[in-house]
Amino acid sequence: VMTNNLAKRRTSISYSLVDRRHTSLPIPIYTCIEGGKVVINIKVDPLGKVIEADVNKKSSSTLNGCLVDNAIEYALKSKFNTGEKAEQMGTITYLFQEKPGTPFPNNLARSIINGNQFWNGHSPIGQKLLH
Repeated sequence: VMTNNLAKRRTSISYSLVDRRHTSLPIPIYTCIEGGKVVINIKVDPLGKVIEADVNKKSSSTLNGCLVDNAIEYALKSKFNTGEKAEQMGTITYLFQEKPGTPFPNNLARSIINGNQFWNGHSPIGQKLLH
């Protein structure tokens, strides 16, 4: 069960891919406490499928593992119209809203293992925050 404060947060998305338009640009549903801008470098095949995605460290305002993991996961789900180039490079920018003053729930245990955040022993991606 997510807390109400986390469930109400929004994500803004923009992209740069010359002469292409999106056909599917899913908005991340994320359970991260923090917010920030994450820019993802993408490689798109001629059919419009994102075939590679990695974080652009210079352009991102945060390298928070939870946010980066969510951004990469959703970038790989994005689709664009067909194009003439064999492969095309571009970016997708995710602006994850931070909820100012959101306290950690009292029963939320956070640990960081190899740079990845885990809550109550679970990775935050696709997992429930509270038991």
